[in-house]
Amino acid sequence: MSYKIYYPTSLSEINSNDDNIDICVTCEDGEMLTFVVATIENVKHLLENGVLSPTVKFLIADELTQSKIEKVIGIVMSDKQIRNFYGKN
Repeated sequence: MSYKIYYPTSLSEINSNDDNIDICVTCEDGEMLTFVVATIENVKHLLENGVLSPTVKFLIADELTQSKIEKVIGIVMSDKQIRNFYGKN
């Protein structure tokens, strides 16, 4: 499946080691999905502060760089069930 990734927030505006970011994906068929990619450190930080909702469906990367994000999104986009679980509300 062909798709395009759009970053609503510039990667230069986030902490690549302790943050999370929305990632928008437009598929060739026009379907649009939104994912949240977070670092392990960010998840730890959120848990320590008691603000991590059990309904949040984070994709996890060790750092938020374009190559790492694209790798995680590529894995998710290759499996329709996983894509629909993480990318749809």
